[in-house]
Amino acid sequence: EEMKNSRIRKRASSSSQTHPRVGQPELHFTFFHRPNKFLESNDKSGQVAGVNFEKTTLKGSAGAGNQIAAGTGEYEDLKCGLVLKSIGYKSIPVDGLPFDYSKGVVPNIRGRVLSSSDVDQPETGLWQAFLKT
Repeated sequence: EEMKNSRIRKRASSSSQTHPRVGQPELHFTFFHRPNKFLESNDKSGQVAGVNFEKTTLKGSAGAGNQIAAGTGEYEDLKCGLVLKSIGYKSIPVDGLPFDYSKGVVPNIRGRVLSSSDVDQPETGLWQAFLKT
């Protein structure tokens, strides 16, 4: 549900051309897939020939903004000759704030920090932005 309403997704797909010119590079966005392994070229040792992806689905409540991607057990190969790695960021705990080590986030509901003693209760007057997603 969150992906269907994503402003970024709508903007990216609306700006793409429907029919690329011959020889023009193409870029395709594929959602709900997570990389499982790289596929090595049979012709050139050490070079990538594709990526094996596991299809995912969103689990959890869309209204609360806490959906997570969960694997479906269904896999798909995508041929490619180049793989780029996103650097990403690994969050670290901040002294005095609760921290979910498995997700690398401060537990929150729409930015309101949740109490470490009662996960359904937001801390009064305590908000955060960067460590929430």
